[in-house]
Amino acid sequence: MLATIKKQKELLKQGRLALLSGKLSLVEAIIKQLDELAPTTLHGYLLKAKYFLKTEDFDSLHSMLSEAITQFEYNAELNYFLAISYNKKNETKNSYHYAMKAFFLDNSMSPKVNELTEELKKQTPNLNDLDKKIFTETVGYQKAFPIDENGKCIFGEKISGSNFYVGIYDKSREERSPTGLKSLPSEDQRILLACEIMPGEETSNKEVSITQDSVIAIMPLIATQTLHFTIKNKTTESNYSTSTFTENRFHYIPFKQEEHVTITSNHNFIVSNQIKMAGNNKKPKLILSIFIDGLSQYFIDNNGGLEKMMPNTHHFFAKGIQFTQCFSSGEWTYVSLASMFSGLYTHHHRVFNPSMDSQNLKKTVLFPEYLQKQGYFCTKIDGDWRSVPSSGYIKGMDRVIYQPSLYNMHTESVISETLEHMDAFKEKNNFLWICLPDLHDIADEFETSLSHQLKTPLQFRSLTKTTESSVKKKKDLGKNHRYYQQVKYIDRKLKTLYQFIEDNYDNDEIIVSLVSDHGQSYLVDSDFFMDDGRTRVPLYFRGRGVPMGKVDPSPMQQLDVFPCLLHLADIPITKQHDGNIPEVFGGKNREFTFSESVFPGQPYYAYINDKEHKFFLTTEMNTNQEGIIDLSSCHISLLDKHTNNDVTTDTQLQAKIAKMLNITLEKILAHIKDE
Repeated sequence: MLATIKKQKELLKQGRLALLSGKLSLVEAIIKQLDELAPTTLHGYLLKAKYFLKTEDFDSLHSMLSEAITQFEYNAELNYFLAISYNKKNETKNSYHYAMKAFFLDNSMSPKVNELTEELKKQTPNLNDLDKKIFTETVGYQKAFPIDENGKCIFGEKISGSNFYVGIYDKSREERSPTGLKSLPSEDQRILLACEIMPGEETSNKEVSITQDSVIAIMPLIATQTLHFTIKNKTTESNYSTSTFTENRFHYIPFKQEEHVTITSNHNFIVSNQIKMAGNNKKPKLILSIFIDGLSQYFIDNNGGLEKMMPNTHHFFAKGIQFTQCFSSGEWTYVSLASMFSGLYTHHHRVFNPSMDSQNLKKTVLFPEYLQKQGYFCTKIDGDWRSVPSSGYIKGMDRVIYQPSLYNMHTESVISETLEHMDAFKEKNNFLWICLPDLHDIADEFETSLSHQLKTPLQFRSLTKTTESSVKKKKDLGKNHRYYQQVKYIDRKLKTLYQFIEDNYDNDEIIVSLVSDHGQSYLVDSDFFMDDGRTRVPLYFRGRGVPMGKVDPSPMQQLDVFPCLLHLADIPITKQHDGNIPEVFGGKNREFTFSESVFPGQPYYAYINDKEHKFFLTTEMNTNQEGIIDLSSCHISLLDKHTNNDVTTDTQLQAKIAKMLNITLEKILAHIKDE
C-alpha cells in the first residue's frame, strides 16, 4: 500500500506537468492510470476537474464533482469548479451557492468568485439574498436548530428544502398560563421550547378521504384562528368550528373509516400527512432503539458487570443477546451517530468537522427510510444537537420531538414522551429512536439529580470547571464516581420503559436494541487515544429472531445496529454500507473492528482490534479542515490483548503489523495528503 501511495503521488505530479504543457492526451492516460491504481484523492479530483474544463466535457465534469464534493465538502477549489459546472447547466442559483461557499471557505478565491458571481447576477437578480443562508450553511449553524439563518425560530414554518413543518411542543400549556416565551430572544426560545416536527402542507382548504381509521394533525398559524370542519359519511354530514387551538402547535384529530373530511379557514394552516392507525400484525409492532450517549461497556465490565451496574437493563436484555465486544467507529457523538444512521465509517460518510456544517447525510440514504417504506411510523425523540433535523436526520421520520437537552429532554422526559407515543399509536407498527443524554452531564460538569447528589461525597463533586471538550477530559476519580451513579440513575428510569414493553407486547412483537456512541476519556488512563475506554460500547438486542440469554463476545461495531434491526425485521438493505450481520443472526462475524478519529486540528488516530491484538496508528501532523490526513510521520503500536504488553518490535509479528497498516491505509487512501 505504501508503494501505491508513492506511485499515486508520482502520477499526480506528472499529470499536473502534462496539463500545464497542454498534453491533454497524456493527462487522460494518467487519469486512467490513477483510477485503476486507487480511489481518487483530492488532487486527483482537481486534476480531473481541470482536464474536463480544458476539454469542455461538462457532463463528465459535473458527474465527477458531484462525487468529489461528498468526499471533500470543505475544499474551496472543488466548490468553485462545481459552481462553474452548474453555470454551464444554466442552474444559476446552484452555481451562485457553490461559488459563495468557495469564497466563505477560502477568502483568497475572491477574484475568481467575484468574476463568476457578477456574471450570474446579470442572469438572475437578487442572488445576494442567498448570501446569509449560504454562509450559515457553511459555518456550523445546523446545531442552532430551530433558529434559521435570519436568527428567527421557525415555529409554524417548514424546514428549508423539505416538507417538514416545525411546531412548538408544550402540550398547549400556553393556553393555561401565558408565559410569553415566544417574545423571548430566539436563542432562549430554542433552549426553552421543544419542537414537534411532521411532514405536511400549508393550505387554507384541505379535503381528505379517510380509507381507514386515521389521525390528522392541524397547526393553526395565528392566534384564535377559526377552523371549520365538515365530516361526511355515507349517511350523515357534521359541521364543527373551533378557534380554541393554540397557534404554531400540532393538534391531533381522529377520524373514522369512510369519512370525507374538509378543513377550511380564512387563513392558512398546516395539515399533517394522514396517519393511518391500523398496523400489520405480520410485522413486529415495535422496533425501538435506545441510544445512551456516552455509555461505556468497558466501564460496565470493570465495575461488576451489567447485572450490578444496570440491573433493570440486565433483566430486560437477559431475554435477548448482549454483545460485549462492540466498538464505536468514532470517538464522539457527531461522527458516531452519522455512522449509525448511514452504516458508514467516518472515512466514507465524511461527516466530521465540528465547526462546519455537512450536507452529506441529506444526500445519503439513511436506515430509517427503509423502515418507513415498509410501513413503520418512524419517530425520533431526543435532545442531541449533533443529530438535529436540519442535518438530515429528519429523513425517514414521520414525527420528531426535539429540544436541546439543557433544560429538558433528559432521560426522564424522553422516556415519558416515548411512553406517551407508544400508548397513542399502539395499533401501528412503530419504529422509535430515543436518546438518553444524561451521562454528558458528568463530562460537562453539570449538577445532577437529588438522588445522585445524596450518593456523591463532596470530594467527588464538580468543584471546578475544566475547559477541554468531553473527549479530551483527563482521568478523574470524581467523574468516575459520578458516572457510576449516573449510569444507575438512567437504569432506574429505564425500568418504567422496560415494564411498559413487557406489559403491552409479546416478545415476538418487538425488536429492541440498546447502543452507545463512545466511552469516556476520564474513565481510563491509556497512552492510546482510541483505546477501549473511549471506544468499547454496549450493543444489546431483544425480540423477534434474537437468541435468548446469550452473552456474545463476537466483534461488533455500533454502526451494525441498524443493519441488525432491519435484518431481524426481514427488511432488505439495497445500499452499500459498512455494517455487518454477525454469525448468531445468520451472517458472518467480523475479523476485526476499526475505529478512527478524523478531527481537524488533531492527529489522525486509527485503532484495529481483533481477537489477539490491538493495533494503533497516530500521526504526528494534525488533520486539516478538509479531513486530509498527513502520514509523513506517524507512530505505530501493537499490543497483546491478553497481557497488554507492547509487542511492536516482535519479529514474529511484523507481517501482522504490515497487514494492519495496509488495512488502515486502504481505508483512508483517498484522504491521505497527496502532495
